[in-house]
Amino acid sequence: GVQTCALPIFIYQEIDCEDDEGVLKKRDVYKKYVKYCKENRLYIDNQIKFGKYFFAITGCGSKRKGTIPAYAGVSFKNRE
Repeated sequence: GVQTCALPIFIYQEIDCEDDEGVLKKRDVYKKYVKYCKENRLYIDNQIKFGKYFFAITGCGSKRKGTIPAYAGVSFKNRE
């Protein structure tokens, strides 16, 4: 069957795209996405495709947190 692209839904529900001060490590975001997909039985895109879509949908920037690649201008919506 046709796989639903989980990315827009994941971003809409989990990511705050308005946080100018926000910085999220790319691997943390991807980990959360994979977990989200498994919980909701959704198709999991690979990291490269995920990255492309994530930039396109959120309009966020890219930076490094130390040596770790990160997204700039986004944060998780439900911070514990």
